[in-house]
Amino acid sequence: MFLIKEGPEIDLNADLLMQEAERRTGLSDWGDTRFVAALQALVTSFVVDAMPKYNTSTRASIGRSLVEVLVNRLLVLEDRKRYPQIAKVRIEKPIFFIGMGRTGSTFIQTLFAQDPANLSPELWETILPSPPPRFGMGEQRRERVAQIWRWYMQDMAGIESQHPYFIEDSYRALAECGSIGQISFSSYHYFSYFGTSSYWKWFMEADQSEAVDFHHKFLQHLQWGREGRTWVSKAVEHGVYLQALLLRYPDGYFVWTHRDPLAQASSLASILGTIRARCGDLGGSGVLGATALDSIKQTLNRGMEIRRAAGEERFIDVYYPRFVSNPIGTIREIYEKMGRSLTAEAELNMNRWLRNNQADRAGVHKYSAAAFGITDELVRRELHDYLDWFGRELESSRRQPIAAS
Repeated sequence: MFLIKEGPEIDLNADLLMQEAERRTGLSDWGDTRFVAALQALVTSFVVDAMPKYNTSTRASIGRSLVEVLVNRLLVLEDRKRYPQIAKVRIEKPIFFIGMGRTGSTFIQTLFAQDPANLSPELWETILPSPPPRFGMGEQRRERVAQIWRWYMQDMAGIESQHPYFIEDSYRALAECGSIGQISFSSYHYFSYFGTSSYWKWFMEADQSEAVDFHHKFLQHLQWGREGRTWVSKAVEHGVYLQALLLRYPDGYFVWTHRDPLAQASSLASILGTIRARCGDLGGSGVLGATALDSIKQTLNRGMEIRRAAGEERFIDVYYPRFVSNPIGTIREIYEKMGRSLTAEAELNMNRWLRNNQADRAGVHKYSAAAFGITDELVRRELHDYLDWFGRELESSRRQPIAAS
């Protein structure tokens, strides 16, 4: 959720927020109202867990920002009625990257997106999704998205070295599916960005089928007019939604990105510190380390449980050191496993992107596991099930120094 920094402050009450969105749009068809329970859980967590820790600017922005999300939901559903062709769009053989954050998932999604046969959501398409992207961005939408993006980047000192993909592309950078999940109020982002601890517990225990059903509608919304391309998308949420995704997309592929958990947890703790600092005092380095490791543990355990029951046919594993040392070769292998061929045009585009986008172009992301209270012993204890399954392949990664990402 992007913070809206202008307009009157709005009280955090689910009913009042929905009424304000209805007033602004003149619309009242919310679709499947199961999302309301998610909104209520989130609002409660904001009020009880987070607002007392926020700075004045953040406290004033939360209500406005939630209304913006609700407005987007109403408008997308209205577009679906205005343009009934959207509901006929077929989402075929989508590719979901389901690795936890800091495992190279953004890197691999970005390379896949260089293939003109693939399609990934851009940030502007999720920030202001209506009207459907087939009509173009338009000057009014461009100006509004650019303003929201400026607010975001002004708050995020240091994000460039941690997430360099934002530098040149800004609001044309690729979005995560978590941005779609936010419209159903079922998203890891609400916890990772805003420290809503009781919401995180609710999120991990909740039925995510409504969020995935809306996700399918949203992909149709974005793909209308661009049919025939393959969706490639990433999100931490995919590991939590996995059961519902497997059912909703029976021909989908799930690419699980893996990285040495010590490096992964340390990098995640570092970026959590950056994105939470804008809000206020949400805890020091020890809290960040514990939060990163616990969210990794819970998400990986959920994914492994579902994968064991589903079988291996639709899963492909990618290991970080192997991928970063040979990205094109790794992608070619993935394509082959999916029965696709990597075309010369796609490979040319990917190599061009690699030449122009060195990971350290905005500086090196420096962090230390010890600074966040994360030790090798702690990681092995907390993630023993994951290491039992994937540890042999991860050993090559564990012998590497922590990479700058």
